[in-house]
Amino acid sequence: MKANFFLDDSDTSIYAAIGDMADGGLFRISVSPPDEHGRWQSRSSWQFLIPNTRPWDAAHQRIYNTHRVMVLGADEIEALPEVPPVPSYEPVRWADNFPPARVVLSTDYPELSAFIEQRTLRRAVHSIDVHLILSEDDYESSFGDGTFVGLDQAFPENHWHAADCMARGKKGQTLYLRRATIKVENGCLSLVSLERGAFDHWRDVEVFAALERHIDPATAPNNTDGANQGLSRIILP
Repeated sequence: MKANFFLDDSDTSIYAAIGDMADGGLFRISVSPPDEHGRWQSRSSWQFLIPNTRPWDAAHQRIYNTHRVMVLGADEIEALPEVPPVPSYEPVRWADNFPPARVVLSTDYPELSAFIEQRTLRRAVHSIDVHLILSEDDYESSFGDGTFVGLDQAFPENHWHAADCMARGKKGQTLYLRRATIKVENGCLSLVSLERGAFDHWRDVEVFAALERHIDPATAPNNTDGANQGLSRIILP
């Protein structure tokens, strides 16, 4: 497949994208300013960027999303070393870029853990479904470094504030709704049953912290009688 060469607008890197949309591989090399003949000089060897890693995502977005690059002709890259074959590599899922930093103890988020356990007293598994509201800065996606979707809010599933937040999106902001499950097991919290989007940039502990912050302990439930018992009041910022 043909390789296309792009100069990053920082003038410090050149990308070699093989095939359409770099589907055959993406490489990066550090460069020095061009010589008197306009030929860019290498400062390193070619580095293969493994698909779905954060370096690959940053480069891919600069080429195909925000267009922070300039196409180079054959004469401009003739002093660079030949692009090597694509090496063998272990496939990476986007979620692998955001692993839990450590074991998250339920005592780290006591209000959230108590909230889950009180809502699930009659169940074998202590877990609740939650809504995650994610936010994308449209200007940054179009004119900045790329598309980055971060956590904005988190609420128990079916809570009215989730719909309210979606309806109150700000100008220049795109909101996304994701569903996930939080489980308390063996004294630990975990986020399960979730598939991240391609541009999601957030960690599990951000979800736990958002829920912990919005649960008002003054209204926490003390029994499980009635269909709506066990639902704390959620406080918006």
